[in-house]
Amino acid sequence: MGAYYQAFRQLAPDAKISFAGGVESYETVQWKSDTPCPDKESVENLVKELQPAWDKWEADRKSAYSTVEEQLDMLWRSMELGEIPGKGSRWHEHIRQAKANTPKPE
Repeated sequence: MGAYYQAFRQLAPDAKISFAGGVESYETVQWKSDTPCPDKESVENLVKELQPAWDKWEADRKSAYSTVEEQLDMLWRSMELGEIPGKGSRWHEHIRQAKANTPKPE
């Protein structure tokens, strides 16, 4: 969901829509409603208003997460402590082996 989805929802709140290939644009909208589809100019103008807020949200969300490496390490540690299941899984064993073969310098 992004600016295009929000624009369509604001212009036609009861319409059922999706986007081909998961890519949001006027050209990819799949209109599944008896309600008339809003014209391209109306949608594009509203998207221009909405996009800055979506861009800020995306940047804020990305900065709120730890790196993928840090998240995987959190997952590993939680498995090792038995906080979550997964110890003994292929992923767990792969990481265990990688850690065993490449110990941290002391």
